[in-house]
Amino acid sequence: MILTGALVMILLRSRLLAGLGKPIDGGALFADGRPFFGEAKTWRGLLFYIAGGAACGGLWYGLCRLIPAVYMRNLFFTGVYVRHLEGEGFIGVIDITDLVVSPGFGITIGLLLGFTYAVFELPNSFLKRRFRVEASGSAAKPLPRAVFFLLDQTDSVLGCLLLLKLFYPGLNLPQFLVFLLLGACTHILVNLILFSLKVRKRAV
Repeated sequence: MILTGALVMILLRSRLLAGLGKPIDGGALFADGRPFFGEAKTWRGLLFYIAGGAACGGLWYGLCRLIPAVYMRNLFFTGVYVRHLEGEGFIGVIDITDLVVSPGFGITIGLLLGFTYAVFELPNSFLKRRFRVEASGSAAKPLPRAVFFLLDQTDSVLGCLLLLKLFYPGLNLPQFLVFLLLGACTHILVNLILFSLKVRKRAV
């Protein structure tokens, strides 16, 4: 998803599908008279995340099939097999083991990750609008600023880890927290790189 996020930022700076650059909230206002999410959260961005996630998921699937060591460490793939061996099926009902060996599985996982990544940014945007923090801006007071900085780095990573938990039930709390920390640190590093390339307006 890190690659997908970087790809989406680049695409958003282009004019591709500019007609879809309408706010997801449709310009609706909350009780405080401010937008629900703001103009930065658009249908165009959501579509880019879904399509970019699907594309990167397909590429990742291809890499996993070419390099068995990578394949065996992919928790989405191995999680399905674990459920199959335990006789559970996906979400306790459906056995999708046969689908794991198809390219469509990697694409579908990427699509789901892209959608989840984008959707889990929305609560953060909603809270920022309530505190009168503009898109790409920062809160004036130290405590809200620190809280929003933490949310900026972890909101989407949290969503993707919850999705992973559906596929890989063996993911325990220590692993979850380690992945969350690694995801947040990677997010900051990629943001710094994109800022240096002038793709982002702010470093973090």
